[in-house]
Amino acid sequence: MIKKITMGIIVTTLLSTFAFSALAQTASTVPVPDKEAMKVAEKTVIKEDSMTKRDEAMKKRLEEKSVNLMCVKTAVEKRETTIIEAFDVFSISIKSALGMRKTDLSAGWSIADRTQRKSAIDTAWKKFKESHHINRKTLNASRVGAWKQFSTDRKACKGEPTGENSNLDIVL
Repeated sequence: MIKKITMGIIVTTLLSTFAFSALAQTASTVPVPDKEAMKVAEKTVIKEDSMTKRDEAMKKRLEEKSVNLMCVKTAVEKRETTIIEAFDVFSISIKSALGMRKTDLSAGWSIADRTQRKSAIDTAWKKFKESHHINRKTLNASRVGAWKQFSTDRKACKGEPTGENSNLDIVL
Protein backbone atom coordinates (compact mmCIF):
# COMPACT_ATOMS: atom_id res chain seq x y z
CA MET A 1 0.00 0.00 0.00
CA ILE A 2 2.83 2.38 0.84
CA LYS A 3 4.41 1.49 -2.50
CA LYS A 4 1.22 2.52 -4.33
CA ILE A 5 1.01 5.87 -2.50
CA THR A 6 4.67 6.60 -3.09
CA MET A 7 4.33 5.65 -6.74
CA GLY A 8 1.27 7.99 -7.07
CA ILE A 9 3.20 10.87 -5.55
CA ILE A 10 6.11 10.30 -7.90
CA VAL A 11 3.84 10.15 -10.93
CA THR A 12 2.00 13.30 -9.86
CA THR A 13 5.26 15.13 -9.29
CA LEU A 14 6.60 14.11 -12.71
CA LEU A 15 3.40 15.15 -14.47
CA SER A 16 3.45 18.53 -12.70
CA THR A 17 7.06 19.07 -13.70
CA PHE A 18 6.32 18.33 -17.34
CA ALA A 19 3.29 20.60 -17.30
CA PHE A 20 5.24 23.52 -15.81
CA SER A 21 8.10 23.10 -18.28
CA ALA A 22 5.65 23.06 -21.18
CA LEU A 23 4.03 26.20 -19.79
CA ALA A 24 7.40 27.89 -19.44
CA GLN A 25 8.27 27.10 -23.05
CA THR A 26 4.94 28.48 -24.27
CA ALA A 27 5.33 31.68 -22.26
CA SER A 28 8.82 32.32 -23.54
CA THR A 29 7.86 32.23 -27.21
CA VAL A 30 6.88 35.46 -29.01
CA PRO A 31 3.16 35.51 -29.68
CA VAL A 32 2.10 35.86 -33.28
CA PRO A 33 -0.75 38.38 -33.71
CA ASP A 34 -3.81 36.70 -35.06
CA LYS A 35 -6.73 38.26 -36.93
CA GLU A 36 -9.02 38.20 -33.87
CA ALA A 37 -6.52 40.13 -31.75
CA MET A 38 -6.07 42.68 -34.56
CA LYS A 39 -9.84 43.21 -34.81
CA VAL A 40 -10.12 43.72 -31.04
CA ALA A 41 -7.25 46.21 -31.10
CA GLU A 42 -8.84 48.14 -33.99
CA LYS A 43 -12.21 48.23 -32.20
CA THR A 44 -10.52 49.50 -29.05
CA VAL A 45 -8.80 52.33 -30.95
CA ILE A 46 -12.05 53.26 -32.73
CA LYS A 47 -13.95 53.19 -29.41
CA GLU A 48 -11.30 55.39 -27.74
CA ASP A 49 -11.55 57.88 -30.65
CA SER A 50 -15.34 58.04 -30.40
CA MET A 51 -15.12 58.46 -26.62
CA THR A 52 -12.67 61.32 -27.08
CA LYS A 53 -14.96 63.02 -29.60
CA ARG A 54 -17.96 62.50 -27.29
CA ASP A 55 -16.01 63.89 -24.32
CA GLU A 56 -14.98 66.94 -26.35
CA ALA A 57 -18.57 67.51 -27.47
CA MET A 58 -19.82 67.20 -23.89
CA LYS A 59 -17.14 69.61 -22.68
CA LYS A 60 -18.14 72.10 -25.37
CA ARG A 61 -21.84 71.85 -24.36
CA LEU A 62 -20.92 72.37 -20.72
CA GLU A 63 -18.84 75.43 -21.62
CA GLU A 64 -21.76 76.80 -23.62
CA LYS A 65 -24.12 76.14 -20.71
CA SER A 66 -21.78 77.21 -17.96
CA VAL A 67 -22.83 80.31 -16.10
CA ASN A 68 -20.52 83.26 -16.23
CA LEU A 69 -20.56 84.00 -12.50
CA MET A 70 -18.85 87.37 -12.82
CA CYS A 71 -21.44 88.39 -15.40
CA VAL A 72 -24.32 87.44 -13.07
CA LYS A 73 -22.58 89.17 -10.16
CA THR A 74 -22.30 92.34 -12.24
CA ALA A 75 -25.99 92.07 -13.20
CA VAL A 76 -26.96 91.73 -9.51
CA GLU A 77 -24.83 94.74 -8.56
CA LYS A 78 -26.39 96.78 -11.38
CA ARG A 79 -29.91 95.81 -10.24
CA GLU A 80 -29.23 96.60 -6.59
CA THR A 81 -27.58 99.95 -7.43
CA THR A 82 -30.59 100.92 -9.55
CA ILE A 83 -33.00 100.00 -6.75
CA ILE A 84 -30.94 101.93 -4.18
CA GLU A 85 -30.89 104.99 -6.45
CA ALA A 86 -34.66 104.70 -6.95
CA PHE A 87 -35.18 104.66 -3.18
CA ASP A 88 -32.85 107.65 -2.82
CA VAL A 89 -34.94 109.63 -5.34
CA PHE A 90 -38.13 108.48 -3.60
CA SER A 91 -36.74 109.50 -0.21
CA ILE A 92 -35.76 112.97 -1.42
CA SER A 93 -39.13 113.53 -3.11
CA ILE A 94 -41.07 112.31 -0.05
CA LYS A 95 -38.99 114.59 2.21
CA SER A 96 -39.86 117.46 -0.11
CA ALA A 97 -43.56 116.53 -0.07
CA LEU A 98 -43.48 116.27 3.74
CA GLY A 99 -41.81 119.68 3.98
CA MET A 100 -44.46 121.17 1.70
CA ARG A 101 -47.21 119.51 3.76
CA LYS A 102 -45.70 120.92 6.95
CA THR A 103 -45.60 124.43 5.48
CA ASP A 104 -49.15 124.19 4.06
CA LEU A 105 -50.57 122.75 7.32
CA SER A 106 -48.81 125.44 9.36
CA ALA A 107 -50.27 128.10 7.08
CA GLY A 108 -53.71 126.47 7.26
CA TRP A 109 -53.70 126.36 11.05
CA SER A 110 -52.82 130.08 11.08
CA ILE A 111 -56.13 130.93 9.41
CA ALA A 112 -58.73 132.17 11.88
CA ASP A 113 -61.81 131.43 9.72
CA ARG A 114 -62.91 127.84 10.33
CA THR A 115 -64.11 127.12 6.74
CA GLN A 116 -61.00 128.56 5.09
CA ARG A 117 -58.77 126.74 7.62
CA LYS A 118 -60.51 123.40 6.90
CA SER A 119 -60.20 124.01 3.16
CA ALA A 120 -56.47 124.87 3.46
CA ILE A 121 -55.77 121.79 5.63
CA ASP A 122 -57.69 119.50 3.24
CA THR A 123 -55.80 121.00 0.28
CA ALA A 124 -52.45 120.40 2.04
CA TRP A 125 -53.30 116.75 2.66
CA LYS A 126 -54.62 116.31 -0.91
CA LYS A 127 -51.41 117.75 -2.42
CA PHE A 128 -49.31 115.46 -0.19
CA LYS A 129 -51.38 112.40 -1.11
CA GLU A 130 -51.04 113.13 -4.86
CA SER A 131 -47.30 113.74 -4.51
CA HIS A 132 -46.88 110.54 -2.50
CA HIS A 133 -48.87 108.56 -5.07
CA ILE A 134 -46.80 109.87 -7.99
CA ASN A 135 -43.52 109.26 -6.16
CA ARG A 136 -44.59 105.74 -5.18
CA LYS A 137 -45.47 104.95 -8.82
CA THR A 138 -42.09 106.26 -9.97
CA LEU A 139 -40.30 104.14 -7.35
CA ASN A 140 -42.23 101.02 -8.32
CA ALA A 141 -41.61 101.58 -12.05
CA SER A 142 -37.87 101.95 -11.38
CA ARG A 143 -37.83 98.83 -9.20
CA VAL A 144 -39.75 96.72 -11.72
CA GLY A 145 -37.55 98.02 -14.55
CA ALA A 146 -34.41 97.09 -12.60
CA TRP A 147 -35.68 93.54 -12.09
CA LYS A 148 -36.66 93.18 -15.77
CA GLN A 149 -33.24 94.42 -16.85
CA PHE A 150 -31.62 92.01 -14.40
CA SER A 151 -33.60 89.12 -15.89
CA THR A 152 -32.40 90.08 -19.38
CA ASP A 153 -28.80 90.46 -18.20
CA ARG A 154 -28.92 87.14 -16.32
CA LYS A 155 -30.14 85.33 -19.43
CA ALA A 156 -27.30 86.90 -21.43
CA CYS A 157 -24.92 85.43 -18.82
CA LYS A 158 -26.51 82.01 -19.39
CA GLY A 159 -27.69 82.05 -15.79
CA GLU A 160 -30.64 80.13 -14.44
CA PRO A 161 -33.31 81.91 -12.37
CA THR A 162 -31.70 82.92 -9.09
CA GLY A 163 -34.68 82.27 -6.86
CA GLU A 164 -34.54 85.82 -5.54
CA ASN A 165 -37.91 87.38 -4.76
CA SER A 166 -38.49 90.68 -6.52
CA ASN A 167 -41.43 91.47 -4.24
CA LEU A 168 -39.38 91.63 -1.06
CA ASP A 169 -38.10 95.14 -1.66
CA ILE A 170 -41.63 96.41 -2.30
CA VAL A 171 -42.44 96.49 1.42
CA LEU A 172 -39.69 98.96 2.24
